[in-house]
Amino acid sequence: MEDHEHHSLVQVADLRAAVALRPREPQAEALVRALKTGSSEFADLRDRHDVAVRRGDRKRIVHPALGIVDIDCEVLATARQDHCSSSPPAPAVRPPDCWNCCPRSAANTSSPP
Repeated sequence: MEDHEHHSLVQVADLRAAVALRPREPQAEALVRALKTGSSEFADLRDRHDVAVRRGDRKRIVHPALGIVDIDCEVLATARQDHCSSSPPAPAVRPPDCWNCCPRSAANTSSPP
């Protein structure tokens, strides 16, 4: 995956920032220890000491009909920063043929919103 290095760097730096908000919290320390033990890539990135709070990012998805689709995502976090979710912002205008490009399945039988 061409974005692997970028996303790895961003995720590890974001985890370092999240752990810094929770000094001496056993669960956070245990997670970092487990990741360092289980992944030499994580250990190498963690040793760089990069710290960054992720606010947004661009994700690349390979769609079977459209090819590579770039999606700008926003990171939504609670005030205490104890939960976050990454999601694409709502489009200002939905492309009229968007629902026509995706095959219908049992999970996707509803009409477009």
